[in-house]
Amino acid sequence: MDGSFAYSNILSLEEQGVSGVEAAIYPNPVYEGLFYIYLNQPLVDSGTTRILDSAGIIVREFNLRDALTQIDVHGLVPGIYIVIVSTGAENTCQKIIIY
Repeated sequence: MDGSFAYSNILSLEEQGVSGVEAAIYPNPVYEGLFYIYLNQPLVDSGTTRILDSAGIIVREFNLRDALTQIDVHGLVPGIYIVIVSTGAENTCQKIIIY
């Protein structure tokens, strides 16, 4: 290598007209073994929620039927988890802390 460098063109992508599903998870951190998922729009079909541990292993999986769903995580080891909410072709993920 001769130590020279070159910059590439900067590209950006912007989604227009997309009204994706957003999920609010509360309470977070989770203290009592229960939390709620609230979706910003009603479900057309059922959805799923997967909870992954820090190694990426699915430790719980639930079906979503309503815009507000209670999730029971009693028995999970305290730590940081990823919650993936899938509704049809759309996915959203968030980090939760379980005490």
